[in-house]
Amino acid sequence: MRIVLRDRILDEARDLVVGEGWNAVNMSQVARRVGVSRPALYNEIGTKHELATALIERETDRFLAGNAAALAAHPDDIVEGLAAAAEFTLRTGQTNELLRTILAGEPEELLSLVTADSEPVLGRAIDAVGRLLRAQYGSRLDDTLTATLDEVFVRLTVSHLMQPRGEVTVAVAQVRAVVAALVR
Repeated sequence: MRIVLRDRILDEARDLVVGEGWNAVNMSQVARRVGVSRPALYNEIGTKHELATALIERETDRFLAGNAAALAAHPDDIVEGLAAAAEFTLRTGQTNELLRTILAGEPEELLSLVTADSEPVLGRAIDAVGRLLRAQYGSRLDDTLTATLDEVFVRLTVSHLMQPRGEVTVAVAQVRAVVAALVR
C-alpha cells in the first residue's frame, strides 16, 4: 500500500512540475491532489527537497530499467549492449517531459539535483550499471575494468543526455567507440 501511495505522490508531483513548474509545487497541494493529509505526506516523503530527490531517483530508475533491458538483449556483446543502453537513454530523454522541464532550468532545485548533486543521478546510475555489467558480463571483465567502464559509460551517456549536440546515432556511435576501446 505504501508503494502505491508513494507512486501516487510522485505522479502528482511530476504532473505539477511538468504542467506548472517546480515553484508551483507545494506540499499542501500535492497532499490535496493525492487525497492524504499533509502530515501523511510528510511521513511518506519528507520535505519538499526530499520530494524532489525522490522524483529524480524514480525517473533515474526508469531509465536504468530500460538500460537493463537493452543489455539483456545483447548477452554476448558488451559493446552492443552498452550502445543499445545509451540509445535507449538518449531516445527516451528526448521525449521525457520531466527531464525536458528540468533541463530548461526553470526548477533550479531539480536542475541542481541532476547536475550538481552527483548521487541522485550519477551515483545511482554508476552503481546500477556496475551491478548490471557484473551480473551479465562479469566473467569477461575484471573489477578494475568494470569500474572504469561503468563510470565512463554513464558519464558519457549522461553528458549527451543533458547537452545534446546532434543526432542520437552520432552520440551512440561515440559511446560504442569508447566502450570498444576500453574492452579491447
